[in-house]
Amino acid sequence: MLRPGFKIKHAAVDERETKGMSSSILERVLQRDSLPSQPTVALQVLQISQDANNAVDELIRIIQTDPSMTARVLKVVNSSYFGASRRISSLKQAVVALGLRSVRMMAISMSLADAMRQKRKRGESADDAFSEARFWRRSLTTAIAARKFSVLMAPRLAEEAFVSGLLADIGMAAAWHSAQDIYRAVLIEWRRRKAPLVEVERQRLGVTHADLSAELLRKWRLPENIAAAAGAHHGVFAQLDGEAAELSAIVRGAAWVADLASGDSAAEQIEAAAKWIDQTLGISERALHEMLRELNKQVDEIAATFSVAVAPPVDLAELVLMAGEQLAEMTLEADKERSESLTRERETSAALSRAERQKLELERTAHTDRLTGVANRAAFDQAILEACENSDLVSLILLDLDGLKQVNDKLGHLAGDALLSAVGQTLNSVAAAAGKVARYGGDEFAVVLARRTAEEASRIADELRGRLESLQVEHRGEIVRSTGSLGVASIKPASESAPAKTLIDAADKAMYRAKANGRNRVVVASPARRSNSLFGRMREVFGADAC
Repeated sequence: MLRPGFKIKHAAVDERETKGMSSSILERVLQRDSLPSQPTVALQVLQISQDANNAVDELIRIIQTDPSMTARVLKVVNSSYFGASRRISSLKQAVVALGLRSVRMMAISMSLADAMRQKRKRGESADDAFSEARFWRRSLTTAIAARKFSVLMAPRLAEEAFVSGLLADIGMAAAWHSAQDIYRAVLIEWRRRKAPLVEVERQRLGVTHADLSAELLRKWRLPENIAAAAGAHHGVFAQLDGEAAELSAIVRGAAWVADLASGDSAAEQIEAAAKWIDQTLGISERALHEMLRELNKQVDEIAATFSVAVAPPVDLAELVLMAGEQLAEMTLEADKERSESLTRERETSAALSRAERQKLELERTAHTDRLTGVANRAAFDQAILEACENSDLVSLILLDLDGLKQVNDKLGHLAGDALLSAVGQTLNSVAAAAGKVARYGGDEFAVVLARRTAEEASRIADELRGRLESLQVEHRGEIVRSTGSLGVASIKPASESAPAKTLIDAADKAMYRAKANGRNRVVVASPARRSNSLFGRMREVFGADAC
């Protein structure tokens, strides 16, 4: 909604003048020389056949034609952003570890970023109205936040989310490079008024930078979902449906985070942003706060890989501290946990040498989730890769607790932690002898079962479900309990180009079917061939009845 006074003032602008301005700036942005044509590497990658048997070798060949990109792709794969459990030294290993889709989208992102940076090198002068460093801080923040959101709510869209976030604001750069005489006044008024940029653009130009981004990406022949998400990242996306709507919502939430991280939104907006992200994307405020702690560090890391300079970040941790009393309680709990950890370390140090302490701490941190006592996510990643490399058959159980959020809301996070700890012990007692038990993230657990059939995995999963249903945890006089929704999948790794990713996706979809069908149940992924259509994907995730 416009600020009082501006609506009346700008409503009187001649509609023909606004329409003419919109047409003028759009034509200038889309003309051949305003920005580089789509880079060759990005175009070649987009044209690769979707047949995974042919696409892997062809993708590697295309990336290897650019030694600099090859080195940067490997650097990103081994960064903390992706959290690989072991050193990856070849593009082939990168495709196996991350999947064809991830490496494909990474190459497209780097190629397009190179094009923007090369345009800047051709002699365009700096200007206070538009900061390249601030633009890249915002773009990379949106990209990384979008991918993080997607991993939590729609893993199949994670790489499209990264590219959509990276290019969502490219319309700003395009407008600046191609119509600086017009766009400078818009940016100056935006800074002066502190109103949303899209409001100022729409009033002054009749078109927003989001509109320009969408049209430019269509010109570059990127997938329509990516163009649509860029066009809707500051606006209404209700007219979209299917994956386009889901991707647009993810990028909208990420853009809100980028507003805060770049200083374009006031600190008090973090509460509204967290509420919108929780209600729209289903990502809790606590999960959002945990994500923000690492965001600036990861933006700086990816910026170095992309060879772009970024502006100094806004201290997101400080913004989080201003968000409310709940976060203050979380901080106190974290301080208490650190204090207890230091006390335990001091007691242990009396009997251990310095080298022994370092070794024990490294092993504990690298392999174990401290709260639940099961393996952590890094150990899970290593276990599933090793299982897929060394076994002719691998099964996976993914488990999601049905009632953890209600426990946290009603009894507090300490009660939720007590429940998580008890669940970890239960999983270890039932499944540790059969496979690798790990905490997958938040309230999700996983069991990797090498050389186990889907039927064997299903029996183990059903025993876990029954044990969780009867599990009762006493916390401060209250009985805490929860059920679990479990998804089971099984594959033959030799038949897949990215077996670990394929197995996780299948088990994840089965788990969400279990939740959608009433929770407290086990669903086994169908071995039938998966459909690439939207209708087919809906059947896989929600079952035939939902379609």
